[in-house]
Amino acid sequence: FETVQRFTEPRFKSDSKCAAGEWSPNSTGIDEEFQPSATTFQQYDCYENADDVGQAIPDRVQQSIYVEFNDAETARKYAEDEAVLYKVLIDQNRVVVAGTGLESVDMQAYLEEIKAACDCGEIIGA
Repeated sequence: FETVQRFTEPRFKSDSKCAAGEWSPNSTGIDEEFQPSATTFQQYDCYENADDVGQAIPDRVQQSIYVEFNDAETARKYAEDEAVLYKVLIDQNRVVVAGTGLESVDMQAYLEEIKAACDCGEIIGA
């Protein structure tokens, strides 16, 4: 997760819709069928104004999602489910989903950067 954190904020802050952001363990972003197997869930939400972080509803939710599962099989199912609409990096039992809505952010490059840093996984999806 530390690797994902390291690459998220600097890249996302380049978009005016994400001047500031924060990671949240709000697991509403994962379908019920996957929740029992998820051991870690974090989503990165964006704010247009840094003063709103933690004080207001985010302007863009779930711009990045990081999930760890009990097993690689469930992680693969979740990743393939998300990959219908989003770019996804999957590595064994870990999944990073790149959201949409930050038009100036190249989400493919974001996932490739994480993949290169951890020397792991594969990118699948839309």
